Amino acid sequence: MKKTFLLIFVLMINFLNSEKKIEELETNLTTASGTAKIDILNELSILYIPIDPEKSLKYAQSLLELASKQENRNQKAQALNNIGTAYKNLNKFDSALNNFQKAVNISLEINDNKNAAVTLDNMGIVYLEHLHKYQDALNSFNRSLSLREEIGNKIEIANSLMNIGVTYKYLNNYKNALEYHLSAFQIKEENGDTEENLAKSLNYIGIAFYDLSQYDKAIEYLNRSMVLIEKTKNDKLLAQTMNNIGLIYKKINKFDKALEFYERSLAIKRKINDKEGIANSLNNIGIIHRNLTNYYKSLDYYQQALDIIEEIGNIQNLANALNNIAVIHRKLNDYEKALEYYQKSLKISEGINNSFGIANTIHNIGEVYFLQKDYFNAISTLNEGLKISTDIKAYDLMKDYYNTFSILYNKKKNFKKALKYKQLHTEMTEKIFSEESSKKIAEVEGIYEITKKEEKIDLLEKDKEILEDRTIDLENEKKILEEVTAQKDTTITFLTEEQKLWELELSRQRDITKMTIAFALFIILIVFLLYNRYRLKKKIIKKLAQINEEMKQKNIELSKTKVRLKKLARKDPLTNLSNRRDMLEKLEYEKKRFERNEESFVLVMGDIDNFKLTNDNNGHEAGDLVLKTISDQMRSTLRKQDIISRWGGEEFLIYLPETDLNGGKIASEKVRKKISEAEIKYKGKIIPVTMTFGVCEYDYLTDIKECISKADAALYEGKKNGKNQVVLAS
Repeated sequence: MKKTFLLIFVLMINFLNSEKKIEELETNLTTASGTAKIDILNELSILYIPIDPEKSLKYAQSLLELASKQENRNQKAQALNNIGTAYKNLNKFDSALNNFQKAVNISLEINDNKNAAVTLDNMGIVYLEHLHKYQDALNSFNRSLSLREEIGNKIEIANSLMNIGVTYKYLNNYKNALEYHLSAFQIKEENGDTEENLAKSLNYIGIAFYDLSQYDKAIEYLNRSMVLIEKTKNDKLLAQTMNNIGLIYKKINKFDKALEFYERSLAIKRKINDKEGIANSLNNIGIIHRNLTNYYKSLDYYQQALDIIEEIGNIQNLANALNNIAVIHRKLNDYEKALEYYQKSLKISEGINNSFGIANTIHNIGEVYFLQKDYFNAISTLNEGLKISTDIKAYDLMKDYYNTFSILYNKKKNFKKALKYKQLHTEMTEKIFSEESSKKIAEVEGIYEITKKEEKIDLLEKDKEILEDRTIDLENEKKILEEVTAQKDTTITFLTEEQKLWELELSRQRDITKMTIAFALFIILIVFLLYNRYRLKKKIIKKLAQINEEMKQKNIELSKTKVRLKKLARKDPLTNLSNRRDMLEKLEYEKKRFERNEESFVLVMGDIDNFKLTNDNNGHEAGDLVLKTISDQMRSTLRKQDIISRWGGEEFLIYLPETDLNGGKIASEKVRKKISEAEIKYKGKIIPVTMTFGVCEYDYLTDIKECISKADAALYEGKKNGKNQVVLAS
């Protein structure tokens, strides 16, 4: 909150200062002449560019007129550059390019290579970001690089290399993009560029490795970028880097980690009001929820992203947003709606010549044809997309195409071709996810968890060290006491001998009785000292035993805690059912068992009807009672070998082994009936409860996620048709 207020305060101060400066310059302009007037017009033109492009254009045109009269070619080139920038901000791109080109020509004629390079960069940005003419952008940036190499400014050379790298990414030439970004970073680092610029350069390198499917390298460079960004306090760059790290975690199916980085990125972008960034993060969060089969939540995020993208008019992101919405309609079996959105997305990607977007959307269209059992159009479409993917070396897409072809030909019972594409899919997967890459990524991901565990271990080690120190202190005290005792023994012996000599000298005839008494006292003193020594030793032994027992109890508690945490990680604390994670692991095991013995099994997705009303009308304690009671009823109704899990909120996923679709329906109907007949009392009031179930039988053509998705879709169908029923997946 304090940072946001400070940012707003700084912006307000800058704006007021700018307004004050503009007011002062416009006052001075009325009396200025000659060179002073040219300088004021140039400064006003530049100051008005971000706040009022129309006024900027007006002052730049006045500057051009005055510079032309005075034959000041330097200022004429500057005026044309300002006019081009104003037209760019007014979205008049042809006029912008025309004025930029005139500025370049004049700068080259007067050997002003520095300003010519700057203007060529402005032309390149128009071609790249607004007109999507990537080859023209590349030509402009290359010309700028040549001029800067003649000048010899290393940092500016690195900036040109970085611009060329970005352009190669848009041309889908990821290898060249990486080479230029690596060269740019090396020059920036050797010549002491700022930490912020080095962080940006590392970010570009990380994304280039990501585009080449080298995820371990991508993580490495993005983490290096994060270290520098945290020093610079650049929120926009920090949000962008977090988003990029989320992309990599998504690619390696670490959806929880991806979601964590996307949401952190979204929070920063909202704080700085980066609308384009907000739309991008909403889109990415929607993708994660799609992968977690939360389709309606995913659709909500996609629609929010689409609304923002349409508002700001970003064509590239508009294609992606339409494509993502189409995917959800496909998952919900609304194939006509899916094709409608895919075609809109494809048209935009073709318009901006985005080869990757074209290939990705064509693959999605081919899959829809396959799901509609239109195999002829599916094969024709997929072949077209695979060729584009191969041409641009998009390995991830090629892998997806091979997998789709393998499933398609298997469905057509052309097992030879199915096997061929399965092998190609396996080879490509191994190429992308090498064992070394997986280990490196796992190391990066594990840093945080390891640090936490090490902290706990350090605490236990410190406890152990304290106990050991206490033991050593007691041992030292014991030794000191033994030495004192020995010294006392020596002193007593010495004094006794002196006493004897003295008594002999004074009176050899001392009373024998006195000598006996003195000797008796000596014996008593020795016994007393020995007894004290025995008590001290016993106390030390007892203390050591107590310390050992404490350490033993701590070890036992630690072991129990580990077992309890392991158990809690797999159980839902309210219902004592398996949680989502535990169920997914068990389903992976059952999938492998199915592949061995081909014994069918059924997945049932159940959802409590009108559960929100129960909570709203009776409170969350009543809702908890309903969840626990229903869990107990399902346990008592189903077989011992059946597995019930709390999937999320009021949703339950049930696994029925050695059961076909009809058997799944019978079992689900039995559970539904028992729940609908149950009397759940809360504070003297009976709460009526019903459930709707979707049933899907697993087969070798359907993966676990797809089977869950189909059961969920059937459940949704039952909800639409009145609830309190069992619906079979189609």
